Amino acid sequence: MVYYSHRAKNVAGQRLDDGFLCCGSCGRVLEDYFFAEEPSFVKNAVGQSKLSGNYVRIVQSEYSESRQRTLDRGC
Repeated sequence: MVYYSHRAKNVAGQRLDDGFLCCGSCGRVLEDYFFAEEPSFVKNAVGQSKLSGNYVRIVQSEYSESRQRTLDRGC
């Protein structure tokens, strides 16, 4: 359930093939952000590739996997 401000209530959205979460009645886009496990890249004006988006930290630990391995080794 997602709060839909136009209707001033929670509605059950439908996730379409393109990833958008839309209202089942009128089709209005309710959520347009995506999460992916693999990185995506875009090209800037110079033609260089650049990482697009942000990293989402793992919820189980405040450390990255590499840092956790270092702490486990005691170094």
